[in-house]
Amino acid sequence: MEPPVERLSAAVAVLAFIIIGIMVYLFLIPPASVSNLVGNFTNLTVTNTTSTVVPKTSYYYPITSYIGGNSQPTNFTYPFNSFMVSYSAVNSSIAEKPFTLTSSIFGTSSNNIKFNGSSLDSYYLILNVSSVSGTPYLKLEINGKYFYSSVATRGLLKISVPGVSSGKDVLTISNYLNGFALTQSISFSNVSLIQTSYINTQFSKQVVVSSILGLGDYTLQFTPIGYGNMSVSINGVTVSTISNGSNTPRSFSIPESIVNSAAGAAKVTGSESVPLAFNLDFSVSEGGAYVVTDDDILYSIPSIPVKSVSIPYTVKDTSPSYIFSLYVGSVVKSGNVTFSLYPSGESFSIPASSLSTGENIVVEPASYLAGDETNGQYTGIITLSSDGLIVPTSLTITPSS
Repeated sequence: MEPPVERLSAAVAVLAFIIIGIMVYLFLIPPASVSNLVGNFTNLTVTNTTSTVVPKTSYYYPITSYIGGNSQPTNFTYPFNSFMVSYSAVNSSIAEKPFTLTSSIFGTSSNNIKFNGSSLDSYYLILNVSSVSGTPYLKLEINGKYFYSSVATRGLLKISVPGVSSGKDVLTISNYLNGFALTQSISFSNVSLIQTSYINTQFSKQVVVSSILGLGDYTLQFTPIGYGNMSVSINGVTVSTISNGSNTPRSFSIPESIVNSAAGAAKVTGSESVPLAFNLDFSVSEGGAYVVTDDDILYSIPSIPVKSVSIPYTVKDTSPSYIFSLYVGSVVKSGNVTFSLYPSGESFSIPASSLSTGENIVVEPASYLAGDETNGQYTGIITLSSDGLIVPTSLTITPSS
């Protein structure tokens, strides 16, 4: 057995070897690694205070009912500006200089008129034949297809041109030898290709009616001033046809099938406000023109029971005041919105003059929410009411600081 002194010396030697090894390792590795191992002591701060940051939390409450009501049937109008519809013809022409076509036993002669046509337009050719020698055939073709052939005679001709395409077109006027004369000719003093374009000015407008559950009656009203035939459609369904002009007010009830279809297309769930989109189209037939005035959709709302909405709330006591954000989907009938708070007994209002669709903000002291505080939280009930007919979608309460 070794003496105690010798064992102690050996232990010290091993410990010294380990310490030297660690120092060499720290000296050789990068400084960043050293910092990760032993910590950055130069930035270490010791404090005796504790700071707690409370996040600003919003408390969101959805609303699925209207507030207020309608004690008796009420009418609302959704106007749109006066407009004009027409279907008129506009003529343009391509004129050729006077020329003569001569045919003989050696062949025929022709003249080409090149133009950019449209299959939506109509065309006709004006030919003023000033002289004819012999009995030649006058032949016309469009894009290589004949559409007219007759023995040429002096006079004015008006000939419809069929089969015009949308693109580069060629109209050919030819003189073909006919009879016993060896040489025959046709002289033209005027050649004009007339293009008739039809400008159809229609009117389309989408009118969105804020309805309550799709209830009520919907009426299209307008005064047409003009002539010709005009048709009126809503969501692709013809609801009116006017013939031979008119200047008297018209009124058409929108069929229930169109209203139901619009309500289904709205795809609104969990809300009593249903936005009904009516797509209006006014068009006239060729030669017609109208100015349409006094135009609107009349929405007649039946009697609707008065209703208020009660919202239980739980809000942390973290701020001296709170922001009340009322989101409104539609204002069917203008009115004030009143907030009544229990158990504090406080109340405040958003006046009708300030209320709008979208977000409406009011800031009130925390005491309005106080009265029943438990574990640092305010609990109670907010009751929303109105003397109009309002469709809110949600209420949010947010600490102001």
